[in-house]
Amino acid sequence: MKQTTNYNLVKPELTDSPPDITVMNPNWDKIDAKLKEFEEEKADLVDGKVPSNQLPSMNYLPPTGDGKDLTVTFTEAGTRANIATGEKLAVLLGKIKKYFIDLKTVAFTGSYTDLSNKPTSLPANGGDSDTVDGFHASAFNRVLNGTVNGTTVTFNNAITHGEYAVGGAIGGQNGAPSSGTLYGKLIVIISDGTTHNNSNNWIWQTFYSTSGVGHTFIRNKVNDSAWSEWTQINVPINHRSVSDMYGSATYDHFGHCRVINDLIHGTYTHGEALAATQGYILNQKIDNMFAYKYYGKYSQMSGGSKMIANGIIQFTKEDVDEFSAINISTSSSKIVIPNGITRVRFCFTGSVMFMGWKSGYCYHSGIQLYKNGSKLMDLIVPEFPTINNDTGFRIELSGAFYSPIIDCASGDYFELFAIVTNGTSVSIPIGSKFAMEVLK
Repeated sequence: MKQTTNYNLVKPELTDSPPDITVMNPNWDKIDAKLKEFEEEKADLVDGKVPSNQLPSMNYLPPTGDGKDLTVTFTEAGTRANIATGEKLAVLLGKIKKYFIDLKTVAFTGSYTDLSNKPTSLPANGGDSDTVDGFHASAFNRVLNGTVNGTTVTFNNAITHGEYAVGGAIGGQNGAPSSGTLYGKLIVIISDGTTHNNSNNWIWQTFYSTSGVGHTFIRNKVNDSAWSEWTQINVPINHRSVSDMYGSATYDHFGHCRVINDLIHGTYTHGEALAATQGYILNQKIDNMFAYKYYGKYSQMSGGSKMIANGIIQFTKEDVDEFSAINISTSSSKIVIPNGITRVRFCFTGSVMFMGWKSGYCYHSGIQLYKNGSKLMDLIVPEFPTINNDTGFRIELSGAFYSPIIDCASGDYFELFAIVTNGTSVSIPIGSKFAMEVLK
């Protein structure tokens, strides 16, 4: 006779002797008792679900439950790695701990003093400076190369890129730009490399002098050629004497034009003006006021009258007209603004002679710039003497006389007007020029 595994129910066999079916009766008692137990413990389903009060006691967290009291056992990860979706809580916390362990004190304080392995000095070339547009840090430094003293360092051998102090009685020697005692700054620029090699690179020198106001000189040297002559630039008129302005041959064409214009509008007496205009400038031949085109293309006509009274100045020849602003056949006096032009400046180039003969007056004559038939501004206004006798006078000015930059519109026209008052007259020789320069 055998028994079942779980409840030991009796299983008679054919080999039992004698067979006894009564041995199965205890089986029914056991089954009956177990069924009764199941019946008493079954859940009362509500909408097919077991009520929460009939659920057995279990240690679990519902999906929307509060996990504040959960505990987890984990181990620090061996290497730093990012956390990923789907990883177990213990793995996630192990990775996070690894990052916190590897962080140094400076990560929490932000203090430079807590930084380890601080450099004691920078490399000689400034570190990885080639990342700044391909230049080393030294390319951005102010280079100071000593003092031009006329002995160990002269203007001629100051050939290394940089800035030099200049001081001493070194004028007139070893390439100095002028005579006497010189003080100031010399700036040296090299086209390729840092030092002029007298072979295949160029050098420029600019000297800023402290002698007076605005005394600046520039020269250059190309490859193995000789130095160019020093040229003085940036010469403020109000800080120079007439003799100083005209006693030097280093002025270029454009510089003279500005000097004459500023002279006329300045504070010089008629005697100074007369002496100046009979000097160096008067002998200069000015064929084209735009020898230096600093602003753009231009239109120009020429002509003039030997002697005129009040009136518009007429011209006879169209020299250059890059903007179709001149039409001598229809108007011999006008420069007309074409389409698309909004900023211009004008220039009268030539000699102007003012004469007077009546006594007891301060005479006034000049050249005015007219816009659309009305006076816009005075272009040439000389200072006349007060004459208390019957002796006449003559003032002759020569050069290029510029207007300031003028705003304009298409169709505007400009002319020159000669004004003569109180017994004076003005002579504008043939060959004088009236031009408009267009600003880009």
